[in-house]
Amino acid sequence: MTSQAIHTETRDALDETLAALLERARQRVLMFGARLELPVFNSAATHDLLASLVARRRQNQVHFIIGDERYFLSQNRRLLDLCRRFSSFIEGRILPDEFNTGDDLFVVIDDCGYLHQPRAEHPAAVAHFDNRARTAPLIRRFYDVWEFSIPITEVSVLGLGGPPA
Repeated sequence: MTSQAIHTETRDALDETLAALLERARQRVLMFGARLELPVFNSAATHDLLASLVARRRQNQVHFIIGDERYFLSQNRRLLDLCRRFSSFIEGRILPDEFNTGDDLFVVIDDCGYLHQPRAEHPAAVAHFDNRARTAPLIRRFYDVWEFSIPITEVSVLGLGGPPA
């Protein structure tokens, strides 16, 4: 595990760094972005990893906030499937149209690792696998926005509750 910040400059490097960060998750994953459009968000490997994470312990959770519900429902099929199968542990919400939070994307794992992409249209991002000081403001921001966000209707109606026995 590295103690240095990782800087990405290409979409491939961004996707690979995010995949490596998600692999380290043991308890909680928070994801925030207008669109979760990087390939890693809809990959079979991420699907299996998040399903395994929430199936391991009832306290484990994945929360995400998106800005574009239509995009999510049409393009993030694997994440949508997880929300439906594990609705008590994987929950997504949508920002109301009038709530502007900027154009960044960030992911936080276990209150210590993070990836932050300041401008979603540009692949430049910074990540760190162990830096609680840098994750704390992202976590606060996430839950401040979470209060104003609304559940994804498609998921709440069809959710089944929890992991298989």
